[in-house]
Amino acid sequence: MLVFPIYKSHYERGDGLDDQMSSSMVGVETTALYRDHVIDWSKDLGRTIDYIETRKDLEHNDVAYYGLDDGAYLGAILTAIEKRIKVVVLAGGGVYLGEKLPEVDEINFAPG
Repeated sequence: MLVFPIYKSHYERGDGLDDQMSSSMVGVETTALYRDHVIDWSKDLGRTIDYIETRKDLEHNDVAYYGLDDGAYLGAILTAIEKRIKVVVLAGGGVYLGEKLPEVDEINFAPG
């Protein structure tokens, strides 16, 4: 079963924050606004897993995370925080080399 969370600022949950990696947003990663969005995205992922756990037809003990592009570099942070995820696949990314606040810099969440 595949579950596709719709994170804040994406698709119908748009809130005016453009794609964080677009040239018009260079530097957004160093702002409190970006940090707050990463926190919200972490909560969105946690709530998605909470929902999976309410469903008897879904196996909630074997949750995997597949991140592509933005989901890949954010996956380093989100999956380090969310301990219910057993397998992580980061495709097309993993580390974005832009400057960020340390509390939302994915390199600080990567295993050492």
